[in-house]
Amino acid sequence: MNTLENDITEAIFAAEDALQHLYQAKTFLKKARNWGLFDIFAGGFITSIIKHNHIEKAQEEIRYAKVALENLTRELQDVGDYITVDIEIDTFAKVTDYLLDNFFSDIYVQSKINNASQQVDDAIYETEKILNVLKNAQ
Repeated sequence: MNTLENDITEAIFAAEDALQHLYQAKTFLKKARNWGLFDIFAGGFITSIIKHNHIEKAQEEIRYAKVALENLTRELQDVGDYITVDIEIDTFAKVTDYLLDNFFSDIYVQSKINNASQQVDDAIYETEKILNVLKNAQ
């Protein structure tokens, strides 16, 4: 296998790895969003714990996806900085959600979850686009 074919294969692997983690993050964010809605209308402390557990799992998957995307970027030097994913539910939001556990803190965290979900969807779209180009170039 020549160098170009090898680079394409490695880039495909990195893109597929990133997508796997992004899809997992999307699943956890969906669960967090659902628990967040429940938390807004009827939840309590336990609901907040479950919601934040899903958020933390999503954050972990996004960290793994970022590593795979960095590998992909190295393989595709000319692509540049094409994607950003940021899912940080700040400490203030988390503490407020646990301690105050009121409608306003729940709405605030829910907006953070929705924003993160949109960023993950954007990352999936961009990564799938690149993966399709790579597969066609193979």
